[in-house]
Amino acid sequence: IKETGDIKPLTDIVSDTISYLSYRDYQNFDEKYIKIIYFTLLNRYRDLKVYSEKEVKEGFVDLFIERNSESAKYSILIELKYLKKTEEDKASVYLEEGKEQIERYITDKRIDKDSLRKYVIVFVNDKYILEEVF
Repeated sequence: IKETGDIKPLTDIVSDTISYLSYRDYQNFDEKYIKIIYFTLLNRYRDLKVYSEKEVKEGFVDLFIERNSESAKYSILIELKYLKKTEEDKASVYLEEGKEQIERYITDKRIDKDSLRKYVIVFVNDKYILEEVF
C-alpha cells in the first residue's frame, strides 16, 4: 500500500475476513464494521496515519490514509458503501454517489492532491466493487 497506493490487495483481505462472518454477525451490519477492519489492518504501518471519518471542508471521509514519512509515496482517500444482498441492484448508484462525495472532499485545500489516490468501494456482504477515482 505505502509504495503503490493500490488498495485492492488489502480490500481482498477485508473481503476474505468478512466472508467468515455468520448470518448473526450481519444483523445490523453496516459500513462502520468494514471500516474498522480496514482501520485495524492499516494501523500496523507506522509511516501511515489512518483517520476514520476525517472532517474535510465538504463532509467526512470514511477512511483517510495519510503518508507520514517519505517511505510512503501516497495518501489514500476511501469512500465506503455497504449494501445488503437485497439492495445489490443499487450498487452503481452508490458507486456514483461515492465518486461525487470524493469530488467534494478533495476541494479541501488541506489535502495534498499530488500524492493522493482516491477510491470508492461498494461492498455487498463480502463481495465488492472497487473503483479508483481519477
